Amino acid sequence: MDIHYQISTNIRFNHVIEKTERFTFPPIRKKIQTMPIVEPYTGVWATNEKNQMLGLILADHKNNEYSELFSFYVVPGQRNKGIGTQLLSLLETALREQGIKWIQSRYRSDWPGKPVIEKMLISANWEKPFLMRWIIEFDMSKFDQARWPDSKLPSDYSLFPWNELTANDRDEIDTLLHEKKIPLEFDPYQHTQKIFLPGSSGLRYRGKIIGWNIVYSLKADTLEYNNLFIREDFRKLGHALSLLHRSFGIQDTLKIPKATWVINADNMTVMKFTEHIGGWILSRKVEVMGCRKLL
Repeated sequence: MDIHYQISTNIRFNHVIEKTERFTFPPIRKKIQTMPIVEPYTGVWATNEKNQMLGLILADHKNNEYSELFSFYVVPGQRNKGIGTQLLSLLETALREQGIKWIQSRYRSDWPGKPVIEKMLISANWEKPFLMRWIIEFDMSKFDQARWPDSKLPSDYSLFPWNELTANDRDEIDTLLHEKKIPLEFDPYQHTQKIFLPGSSGLRYRGKIIGWNIVYSLKADTLEYNNLFIREDFRKLGHALSLLHRSFGIQDTLKIPKATWVINADNMTVMKFTEHIGGWILSRKVEVMGCRKLL
């Protein structure tokens, strides 16, 4: 069988949705719900002599030096034939020619293909996989049994519902974004159509916004907590607790039964707190692994 490979450095989201969505893994619609994907994408696809799709790999450019491999798929029946290895090699070459200095991929520990993914990346001289974050799943029916410590805020601090965000708040957020003091994944303006306003909150210090907990509607019965941010010079566990306690309390009142919380691996303080309060309500913990390569 003749296999043809094609490369593009100007792929758009709408084109993927219209032409190749079923060849994305993880599914691109789900991927954009959990992380921002920056257009245009660089992609490589493989076809046979009948122009039938055999595989597709996609990466975006987070900045001028860093790229994220966010989708990698080879159709069943065509795996273990070297197609995936060639797609990865051609993608790396295309990114290198665009001036990208390093590439990263991430994947979940509960994916059936995890061993295959790790083996392929390592054989292509990627670094050893490392833990990036945890995905914690909660059973909210047991919320009242959680061991919440005192989360009362000092008088200079105040919580407010996210739908009461002011023009001054937006100006401060814009400044923090411009100065790159907010990591891309904590941009509060992303996925606005999914924001669950009743459970989302902001935090002010003497009237100036310094943090937030944005809650998203994942499914009809599930809320997702993956955007908890506090400005670096104000980071204390108690402030995060206040934001979280309000959100979880509202979710419990509204009888939404499930919650998913994403925690960065380097945030051991919050992880220990989660295991402390969540002994009764934590139902599952999934690892998100990362792997990198200098190009």
